Amino acid sequence: MPSVILEWLPFSRILARDLIHVPGSTVHLLVDFTLASSESGIVLTMACARPEGSALAQASFTAVVPSMMKGVDWALAAFKERVETASVTKAG
Repeated sequence: MPSVILEWLPFSRILARDLIHVPGSTVHLLVDFTLASSESGIVLTMACARPEGSALAQASFTAVVPSMMKGVDWALAAFKERVETASVTKAG
C-alpha cells in the first residue's frame, strides 16, 4: 500500500495519505500516527479518517478491513517493540 507522507515530526507524528487497493477499486485513507509519553511509557496511537473513493470502493474497503487490520496490528506490534527497545538502549 503506497503512502504519501504529508507531515513528519520525528518521534512525534506521521500523517500519511495511503492508497489502498480493494476489490474493483482503490480508496485513499488519511492515517495519523502519534507517539506520546505517559506515566506508563510511550503510547502509539493510530487514527484514520473515513476512506475516500467511490461507493463501490468504500463498500469493498469495509469488507476487507478486518483482514487488513490483522496486518496493521502485527506491524504496529513490531514497531512498538522497536521503539521500546530503542528507548531502553538510550536510557541505559
